[in-house]
Amino acid sequence: MSLQRLMSTISGLICLSTVEARALKTIEVGLVSNFSAVSVNSYNPFGNGVRAGADLALSDLAPMLSRKGIRLVMREMDCGSSVLNAKIVAQKAADSNVIAVVGYEFSDEALIAAPIHVKSRLLMLTPSASADRLGRSGIYVRQASFPSAYQGKILAKFATQDLRAKRALIVTAVDCSYCQILAEAFESELKRYGGQVTQKINLLTDDREIDPLFASLDVDSFDVVMVPNHELTSVRIITAMLKRGIRKPYLGGDGWRKLGSQLLGAGRHFEGYMLAHWHPSTKDKRSLDFVRKYRKKNGLVPTDSAVLVYDALQLLGKALIKISQYNRVSLAEGLATISSFQGVSGKYIYPAGSGSPYKTVMVLKSGEKGFEIFRNIEPEKTGRL
Repeated sequence: MSLQRLMSTISGLICLSTVEARALKTIEVGLVSNFSAVSVNSYNPFGNGVRAGADLALSDLAPMLSRKGIRLVMREMDCGSSVLNAKIVAQKAADSNVIAVVGYEFSDEALIAAPIHVKSRLLMLTPSASADRLGRSGIYVRQASFPSAYQGKILAKFATQDLRAKRALIVTAVDCSYCQILAEAFESELKRYGGQVTQKINLLTDDREIDPLFASLDVDSFDVVMVPNHELTSVRIITAMLKRGIRKPYLGGDGWRKLGSQLLGAGRHFEGYMLAHWHPSTKDKRSLDFVRKYRKKNGLVPTDSAVLVYDALQLLGKALIKISQYNRVSLAEGLATISSFQGVSGKYIYPAGSGSPYKTVMVLKSGEKGFEIFRNIEPEKTGRL
């Protein structure tokens, strides 16, 4: 081929590519997280995990969506470090051109934002908020996290059947909806298995002087300690109890996140079990591929925030493939027809009429190097354990 003909061919391909790019319909989706302040949870500083997970999802979705004539773009919406900002962000999203929002990582944020999304018919797909009533909000609110009550049931069954525990102490942050739902579900399910909660301690999320709360504990009256709180609050609780020599097994939900790196890294060895969506050492092919691409792109091991946002956007992409009219209502209706989904974090099953999935749950156990996979619990369509 002559040089002139080669140049002509390349020019033609570039023009064709440009025309095709221009022909793609741009669809804008909001990405809500704390992008401006140090997070109260160390696993997602400045929303970096959320951003990185979303970027990778967009990259992986692009070829498939382009065949449908779609170009998906993200608009970051910063909610800062205050949950009260969720109302402002939700209203801004409702007044914008986005046809869906992925975000609101915590239940308190999501519960504030949900009514605005329902009223404006703007799909809210939260990657990690687990409040149970979110799943009963209708088609405009969808969760990519297993609900809090489901976690409570799993932990109660694990405590009674695996640890042979019948009596529990619960230490709960009363200003945290996630914490209260998880605690209540655990107590209810514990009774179903013949156990009981013998003592309760209530505190606030930001309480610092908590040592006196444990001074009068009857240590012989409980077999396990349920700590249904987020990471930093749980670190303070467990640290205070370990200092008093309380060496019972500790239980927590997915809110513990990176708790192990803070406690075990400081040399505070303890027996702890937590629930998780995902772990970097997972050998599933989807997970191995995700870790490889994420590390190549970001130079870091992914957080579970990144994984959950990635899965949420993959789920959204699956809905976009199903629909032919790209608007808020059609997208929400399309997503509502998806009853099962296989993501990096495991299998999702959405019961009819519910926006909350039953999904793969990992039980992690504390070890010398941090929390490690102890067991996987796969979902049933009924949500039974």
